[in-house]
Amino acid sequence: MSASATSVSAEAQGEPNTVAALSNILECSICLQVVCQPICVPCGHTFCRSCLVSSMKVSRKKCPSCRAVCLIDPVQSSECRMLADLARAVLGVAAYTERLEEATRQLQEIDQTLPVFFYNDPANLPGCLLALHFFEPRYRLMMERITEAHRRFLYLPLRRHTSNTSDLIGEIGLVAELIDSLRLPDGRWHIRARLRRRVRVQSHWVEDGTLGLSYCTVKEVVDTPVEDGQLAGLVEAARRVKEKVVEGLDRLDAATRQELTESVGSEPGLSASYPSVQALESMSFWLSSCIASSALGPVAPTAFDSFEVLYTQSTGSRLAACQAYFDRMAAHQQHQPQTSRSGSSLSRLLSGVAQALSQRQRHNISNEGDAGDEGEENEEEMEGGAELPDDGGEGEGGRQPEGPGEAAGDESMHDE
Repeated sequence: MSASATSVSAEAQGEPNTVAALSNILECSICLQVVCQPICVPCGHTFCRSCLVSSMKVSRKKCPSCRAVCLIDPVQSSECRMLADLARAVLGVAAYTERLEEATRQLQEIDQTLPVFFYNDPANLPGCLLALHFFEPRYRLMMERITEAHRRFLYLPLRRHTSNTSDLIGEIGLVAELIDSLRLPDGRWHIRARLRRRVRVQSHWVEDGTLGLSYCTVKEVVDTPVEDGQLAGLVEAARRVKEKVVEGLDRLDAATRQELTESVGSEPGLSASYPSVQALESMSFWLSSCIASSALGPVAPTAFDSFEVLYTQSTGSRLAACQAYFDRMAAHQQHQPQTSRSGSSLSRLLSGVAQALSQRQRHNISNEGDAGDEGEENEEEMEGGAELPDDGGEGEGGRQPEGPGEAAGDESMHDE
């Protein structure tokens, strides 16, 4: 507590009227008690943080007192320390601490509200790095808001194209935490964000006057509890999948591997002696991200269903999907030699056909040569024993005239 607050507390204890006056001044108009974690809104009114969060869930972006436009995020907004010190001095440390604990419990029960960025790339999973270029007006506004507050938004990959906002209820997205951002002179943004935890959409709406910027309330999604007897089997499954992933990573060149490591994040720690359910869940997502973000083998990355991995709430099912990917890869590699042998047989067949055609062609040429020799012998016989008529037969110019009448007819035709 600051020295000024201590002085106020001492004076307030000696002057009941002063305590009452300060209590009235510090009263929250929602709960009608002395403010706890006071938040000042742009219009000048002050409320308890938990009260303002609850109220703005109903009134959206409006001040609970005067209904003025209020675009702050009460969950992440900084409290007014001077008013907090005064409230602590008026109530006393013990009473204020009790109020603070109650407010914390209320905030934990309130679903978080986040702006939504829609995307259709299913390959990104918890832990992945997101690099985006925002140029739409609604997302420009989103960036202006979150950079001044909690620096988070909801990354929502869509399993289907829909224009009905009610269809989004129940969809699972990822909370993206802003790492760095660059605002360009024309208003566009280049950003990098890390995808953290999974959340499920509870409600969804489009805020008026934002050119289509969507907001939603979300609830955290966690895997189903794992029994103690299943931990050993899950650890072994994670170990087998990790060996395959490491083998695939070792085949990549240094630059590609470094880029992949930056994209999917560092490998989460998993103790073989004392494994935790949270560590197994993180490991399953890291292994899935490695498979989904790069081609670790001859099977295309699209053969790995990232939506299934994102939506399942079973760590075992997620590891089984990873193992199934490598099983398909092994089957593909076993099929390769058979394909090669089939290709060799086909090559030998085509070679035999080509050889047969070549022999047949040589045979035809030989026959044509024999026929040519016979023609030359016949021509020699004709030249030696027969005379061709001088004016009979057909020459190159056509049929020759047979008599004077025909010739005269030709001339008459020419005269005409």
